[in-house]
Amino acid sequence: MRDKALAMGVPAENILVENESLHTRENAEYVLTLLKKHHFSHVILVTSPFHQLRTYLTFAKVFQPYDIEITNYYADTGEWHPATWFLSKEHRNLVSSEVERIKLYKAKGDLL
Repeated sequence: MRDKALAMGVPAENILVENESLHTRENAEYVLTLLKKHHFSHVILVTSPFHQLRTYLTFAKVFQPYDIEITNYYADTGEWHPATWFLSKEHRNLVSSEVERIKLYKAKGDLL
């Protein structure tokens, strides 16, 4: 996605990539550290479409005290599409897995 953003004219200094985290909550915390370091108040959150809701709710929870604006943008994942995912058993399983993770994250208090 970084390469796509560069190709679209986004200056490299405006692109931050976090690739050290092991899970979504940790990803949000690491990104928050980057945003604060660079004094950014807006982030474009790019993830797979089936992961978008949990990612957004997790980031919104972590960012809430800091008034950071989140714009969601889903990455092209090839075959998976938001309008047709239910036609594939594999894609239904992905969505089902995300629903279960949303329940777990909510129970832990990690979601907005």
